[in-house]
Amino acid sequence: MSKKKMNTGNDGALDKRGEVLPELSKHASILEYEKLLKVEPPDFSKKAPGSVFWTNVAYFLTQQATRMQYRTFETTGKEKMSKNCGILTVCWHTNGLMDVAPIMIHHPSYLVIGGRHDLVNHSLLGFWARRMAVQPVVRQAELMRGGCTEEEAKYLNGRSLIRLSKGISAGFGGILMPEGTSHHESHLIRLKTGPARVLTSAATIANFQGKEKPQIVPVGLHFRKRHLFRTDIWVEFCDPVHYDLSQELLDLGAKYDKEEWIEPPAEDVYHVRDLLKLNLDKVTPGAVNWDTYRGWKLLGHIKSRMQSKNNLSWKEEVEKAREWRELSDQNLGTHEEQKENGPKDSELSELFTQATDAAKILDTNKLDGRAIDNTGKLRKYSIGNMGKSLPGILLGIFLLPFLFLSSGLILMLCTYLGNITDEGEDARTSIHFVGFILTPFVYWSLMSALSVFLLASIFEIRPAIMGWEQITLVQSVPFYIVIWILMYPLFWLINKISLTYCLDSLNDFMWEFRINKLNKHQIFTKLDNLLESLNSKVKELMKQSGHN
Repeated sequence: MSKKKMNTGNDGALDKRGEVLPELSKHASILEYEKLLKVEPPDFSKKAPGSVFWTNVAYFLTQQATRMQYRTFETTGKEKMSKNCGILTVCWHTNGLMDVAPIMIHHPSYLVIGGRHDLVNHSLLGFWARRMAVQPVVRQAELMRGGCTEEEAKYLNGRSLIRLSKGISAGFGGILMPEGTSHHESHLIRLKTGPARVLTSAATIANFQGKEKPQIVPVGLHFRKRHLFRTDIWVEFCDPVHYDLSQELLDLGAKYDKEEWIEPPAEDVYHVRDLLKLNLDKVTPGAVNWDTYRGWKLLGHIKSRMQSKNNLSWKEEVEKAREWRELSDQNLGTHEEQKENGPKDSELSELFTQATDAAKILDTNKLDGRAIDNTGKLRKYSIGNMGKSLPGILLGIFLLPFLFLSSGLILMLCTYLGNITDEGEDARTSIHFVGFILTPFVYWSLMSALSVFLLASIFEIRPAIMGWEQITLVQSVPFYIVIWILMYPLFWLINKISLTYCLDSLNDFMWEFRINKLNKHQIFTKLDNLLESLNSKVKELMKQSGHN
């Protein structure tokens, strides 16, 4: 079978349940089945399933890029994961490749990876995917659009699933997204059965081989603004989920061990899938929409200020929002109930409506609950804070020409590609992130060579190897090699300072600027009235609940 081209965009295609399928991007719409069949299997006798060298390079570059990507990075619950068995981590999927990276660098084991079919043939990511033994999967989104036959999809997916299962049973880790596609909703969408099928078969193989049953660990991925550079993130590793295996499933152990894929019993699969939904729902926003969720966070800030708890960490913001979600679910109904029947009548309806309205005003002005002062009102801008930001801004201006040389072109290219991608907003950050990974690997090599050439031209230093005249001792090839190598840590330092300290300083300055601008805006009166009402209602709730 040759390359197959499918429809992109919103073509109205439906899945087997009659629900609208995810739109296909340009990359996803091209399915090369014969190439997918040639994907090398993982090798579970080594430290890593793929190339140990390239896997370590990928991990190192991902760690460095991740440190640049996030302003604050907090991780909790890693100690809950066993080191004596395979671990399948599952999370919701709203940020493309950015969902994988934070888990990968904190996972106790090297990973067996499954991904969308086009990942292994991707022009940029394919190099890494093939060397990390990524196994391709054909989704219903491609199957129902004629990307391949049902028999072909069954064979390819079965092969990938059994390889992933054997890897996890052998003690490696895995990261799978039960939703099956990256999305922008503020709650879980319908879960697919793939992760449950992998886990049940992996557990069956482990049982057959007399090994410890693999763990399945839900992960809460909490991004302040998922698509922004230098945002905040909290990675929440939750308690492993207890699950049972039927005797019918355990009897398949010998066949799975021989890499013969047989669909596990539906009862076992649905049992695990439902457990995943129950546990993942607890660590996702679970709101009808993002404005509602931002309202919960705002209420968390207001209440914390009343309790003299200022300067909440991002983790604490999420936890406070979770408390208000619970109250909202009890009084108005869960997001599923509200979408089906609308919100319930409640004495708290006005509170949550006002919180949503106020949070929407703040978000429209690129602010949030952190802009609220101890009285629960929008605070005034701080000249002191703006002054603290000035040294970083001035340093950034000074370093700008050097930043352009070290990363400018690739940052501009990644920004352009991210803005024009048809993968959705969630893929924008992924493209930027890949750019950060590739920068030291490819771009700095070229820029270091260019820098050496510029230095040679400016100071009339000409290398002997080119046969030029007027050669001195310092013009030797080893001298140029040393200069070329030294450009790497210099570029790293320039990037580190410019894209962290300097950019953070600029963001802090603009934060104060936006506060000042909103205070002078005509909508300020509406916001002020909303906040006054919210403060009164929250104070009354605290009295009723016995909180001071």
